[in-house]
Amino acid sequence: MSAKISDRDLRLQTLKLKDPYDQPGLVWKIGSEVRLVDIINLYSYERWPAEKAFCVHCGAHRHRRGFTALLSDGRRVLLGSRCGAILFGESWVHAERRLEQRSDRQWNLRRLDRLKLVIEPMRTALLSWEGKLEVMMARRNAFYGIVGELASRLEEAANAHDGYLTVERKVVTRLAHAGGMKGSRHQSDYVTVKVGTLDGAALFRHFDPVAAVRRTITALDEAQKSIVPETDVIPDSLLRRRRLAFERTFDDLFRAAEMYSAAQEFFTPPSFERVAAWTTKHAVTRTRYIWADGVLANEDNGRGVSPPAVPLPDLDQSLLELVTEYRSAD
Repeated sequence: MSAKISDRDLRLQTLKLKDPYDQPGLVWKIGSEVRLVDIINLYSYERWPAEKAFCVHCGAHRHRRGFTALLSDGRRVLLGSRCGAILFGESWVHAERRLEQRSDRQWNLRRLDRLKLVIEPMRTALLSWEGKLEVMMARRNAFYGIVGELASRLEEAANAHDGYLTVERKVVTRLAHAGGMKGSRHQSDYVTVKVGTLDGAALFRHFDPVAAVRRTITALDEAQKSIVPETDVIPDSLLRRRRLAFERTFDDLFRAAEMYSAAQEFFTPPSFERVAAWTTKHAVTRTRYIWADGVLANEDNGRGVSPPAVPLPDLDQSLLELVTEYRSAD
C-alpha cells in the first residue's frame, strides 16, 4: 500500500503527462518477481497517432493513453490503459483509484490556491455590489408598487416574449367546409405581434440579485475555511463541497450584473416614454399610462413615477474580471 502523500507534495506532483517519456527512471522490461507499488501518473500521448507509446506488458508501441507504474524495485514502467489491469489485477484497480483520488484532491487544492490570490478583492467587490443592488431593487419595488398591472405586463414582456413589447391581434381566416361542400366559413384566431422593445428587459426577470450576492459571500466564507497552511486534515469531500458551492454562484453574479445594467437602461425618460406609448396606443392595460412632465402616470388616478433624478452608479466590474480570471484555469 502506498504511503499517503502530503498536500504540500501533492501540489507539486505531475499527475498527468502529455509525453510519457518525459520522466526519469523508465525501464522497458520487468521481472516476474516485481510487485506493483503504485501508479504515479497517467498520460495521453500528444504525438499520437503519428507515434504510439510503448507498453511493457504487450511489448509494443500501441497506446495513446496509459499509466506510469512504480514497481517494488524502485523502477518505473509504462503500461497501456488496459494492460496494467491485466498484469496486476486487483492491485492495479486499487492503485488506479488512488491516482484518481490524488488527481481530484490536487485539482481542489490548486483551485483553492488560486482563490487565495483573489479572495480579498473579491470580498470587497461583493460588499460593494450588495449595497448597490439593494438600491436598484428598492427602485424596482417602488415602481411595482405604483404602476401595478403595468409592471405585470412588463414582466410578461421580459420573461415570456424575450424582451419585446407585444399586442394580441385578431386574425380572421377563411376555411372551406368539410366534406366537399361549397362555400366557406370564417374563423378568428389571436396572434402575438411585436410592436417594440422593452428597454432593460432583464430588470423584470424572476431573479433576486441581492440574494445571489449574499449566497456568494456565504460560499466564499466557507471556501476560505479550506485556505489554511495545513490542509491535510480536511477530507477530500469537504474540500470539493466548499469549492463547488462557491463556483456554482458565479453564473448568478453575471445575471445580477446584467439585471443592474438593465435597470440603468430602464429608469430613463426615453424608456418610460416608450412604455407609456405602448399602453396608450395598444391598450395593453386596463388603465392607460401617459408620459407628461417627466412622469409616467396612471391616467385614471394620476398616480405616477418619474425616472430617478440620480442614476444608478456603475458596478465594480473587477468582480467579474476576478471570476473570469479564476475560471481561466478550468
